[in-house]
Amino acid sequence: MQVEKIVFDRLDSTNKWARENLTTLKPDTLYVVRADEQTSGYGRRGHKWIAPRGNLILTLVFPVTDSPHLLTHKLCLALAKTLEEFSLSPQIKWPNDLLLNGKKIAGVICEISNSIAYLGLGLNVHETPYQPATSLKEETNTLFDLEQIEQMLIKYFLKIEHFRLDEYQKRLCFLNKIIIIEDENKTYTGTCLGIDPSGALLLEGNNKVIKIFSGHIKS
Repeated sequence: MQVEKIVFDRLDSTNKWARENLTTLKPDTLYVVRADEQTSGYGRRGHKWIAPRGNLILTLVFPVTDSPHLLTHKLCLALAKTLEEFSLSPQIKWPNDLLLNGKKIAGVICEISNSIAYLGLGLNVHETPYQPATSLKEETNTLFDLEQIEQMLIKYFLKIEHFRLDEYQKRLCFLNKIIIIEDENKTYTGTCLGIDPSGALLLEGNNKVIKIFSGHIKS
């Protein structure tokens, strides 16, 4: 697959720009929309994601091949593998976050429109705009090459043609632990058993296993 990069100095949101401007795609092409600074980004459930310079903010654009849940999981897994190249041990917090030393370092959002996926990612590299969160620099006291991280991320993402549950689940935090999940006005409590092939979280409680496709893990 070819990679076509579109880089901006500043955008309100890479996902928003991509949805408004990349509606017809070349075949066999992965578009990468990146901004050095993002002023009005957003995550799941309407949460803001403001990104000052020094962080990695991008959106991958391509024809839909999987469910939004699996696409999110693929990008989280690709980012985890990328950070492991720097001798780090990130964990995936279902459904769309990455943690480093127990603190959030990245988030992913997937939007689908007219069979096109707009898969956004924000990684705190040199700045930590929100608390409690962290950045690569804060955790390692090291400066990173954003271009290098981006290239490695895209390489791993393109290599994950078939999603493997075992690779995802060995990096999943709270696996086999009791967690609380909030989803709109519902609350679920149970043991996290991992995810199923569709990307749903498997939660065991009250002698039964339920599938949860969205929500926020409280603990």
